[in-house]
Amino acid sequence: MGTALSLLADSTLYTVLPDPGIASQVGLSAVLVGVALGLNRLVRLFSNNLAARLLEHLQRRSVLIVAALIGVASACLYALAQGPFWFLFGRVLWGLAWSGIWVGSHAAILDLAPEGSRGRLNGAYQAWFFGGAASTAFVGGALVDLIGFRATMWLGSAAMLVTVGIWAAYLPANPRGPTDRAPDSLARHSPGPFPWMATLGASLPYFAVRLAVPGILASTTIIWLGQLLRPSSPLITFGLPLATLTGAFVAMRTVVSLLGAPASGWLSDRLQKRWGVITLSMSCGAGGLWLMGSQSLWIAAAGALLAAVASGAVHSLAPALIGDHPETAHRNRALGLLFTLGDLGSAIGPSLALGGLALFSLSTIYEGAAILFAAVAVVSLRPLLLEDRLPAHPLG
Repeated sequence: MGTALSLLADSTLYTVLPDPGIASQVGLSAVLVGVALGLNRLVRLFSNNLAARLLEHLQRRSVLIVAALIGVASACLYALAQGPFWFLFGRVLWGLAWSGIWVGSHAAILDLAPEGSRGRLNGAYQAWFFGGAASTAFVGGALVDLIGFRATMWLGSAAMLVTVGIWAAYLPANPRGPTDRAPDSLARHSPGPFPWMATLGASLPYFAVRLAVPGILASTTIIWLGQLLRPSSPLITFGLPLATLTGAFVAMRTVVSLLGAPASGWLSDRLQKRWGVITLSMSCGAGGLWLMGSQSLWIAAAGALLAAVASGAVHSLAPALIGDHPETAHRNRALGLLFTLGDLGSAIGPSLALGGLALFSLSTIYEGAAILFAAVAVVSLRPLLLEDRLPAHPLG
């Protein structure tokens, strides 16, 4: 719940900031919009590892609450900024905040998840995340049309304060790390080498999904819809503003990810084949991204929703793959590396997409993302064929 509430300001930025009229209110050019939407993710290339280190020494609750307070400060800067410097500094703060929220939440889930249920429980958390992203994208876009950009950012700051209150009241002050609660025999066990291959393998589909969906698609949805919706479109005829329509579509796309995340996690636990579910999901995502280049609104919209299937599945299963590895002493570091590589993709995605529009059509950019997804699906066949069976599901 806290993660969902914390997304209001950030989701609103991805929904409306590519609109030049809104970007000009905080003094951002088109190039700086791409920088702003990716800067927080560049920061996380460094802060994810910092969060992982802190989680080895501090209580989960402490890290999460401090991270949310930093998020409050970032939303306040969005509301107050009169030029690019303070707005971009707010994006830096949000990068620090989200590292603590994202890595800390996943670490807590893997601490508590029984073997054979990691996919299901990670999927449940992702459902809350995607639900928050969907609702805040829609509400944020509508609020910008109704009360303006700055007032919406103040509401985002208030929502983050509610997150602080929820976590202070309800999160347990749990011990410091997973090995602290392991049996004595495991706690005394000398950690083995860092599982580089397992971590990098789980990171490949995660990188591709973060590059395409939170990176390329999130930063170009308002442009994509603007090209598809002609003046004679019924939605335009009824007078619905483009920012509201964009927020509504982002919400709809995110609902597909919301449903897909727990479903794919449950299915991977049942089939005991996480890589099989990832391969199928990436194949669906490749087809969806290719269809997004269509000039037909309905075909392109169906493709966008199909691409969201891959997003939900991979967000759910990549952390579960980290949790499946028997070496728990390196779990926080592995999560930090996984999310760092994912943030690298989502950081360069907006700049690649918005900068690439000077050379390529938006359809061509989406087709390039489709080729990347197809390549990852092919590469995923090897671990699928070699995949060991997961521990039996506790209910079956």
